[in-house]
Amino acid sequence: MKQNRIRSKLEIFIFEQGITYQQAGERLGVSGQYVQMVATGKRTASKDLAEKIGDWLNGGNTQQGGHA
Repeated sequence: MKQNRIRSKLEIFIFEQGITYQQAGERLGVSGQYVQMVATGKRTASKDLAEKIGDWLNGGNTQQGGHA
């Protein structure tokens, strides 16, 4: 998934879900600050994170630890 698509889809998904960057980070296994930087274009997502984001946006549950 290209970086600009990741950013826009991630930002829209976070908004639609009504969650914070911190909550998104917890679900993706990274810091909320990193998610915010990726979503706002200040950083590019690593290949691993881009794959996790793609899975998450397509309905996969990347959350680990049990609670939804």
